[in-house]
Amino acid sequence: MASTKRNVAIVGTGLIGRAWAAIFARAGWNVRLTDPHVPTLAAAPRLIRDELHALARHGLASDPDDAVARSRSRRASGRP
Repeated sequence: MASTKRNVAIVGTGLIGRAWAAIFARAGWNVRLTDPHVPTLAAAPRLIRDELHALARHGLASDPDDAVARSRSRRASGRP
């Protein structure tokens, strides 16, 4: 059987990038985040966790902490 491990990279961790990250992480994908703006990138994991916990309170995410654990961030290089 083929591997079910799936990976996705999200470029930009503003509102839309974080929303996509939460959707993929909730679905079991490994998520890699990147953004050239360090403060935005640094805040993303906490904001994604908060969103996943909000979804869980409404029955829309079963294990938000596990989903957050699949998200990793890295600063994009090549920009000042």
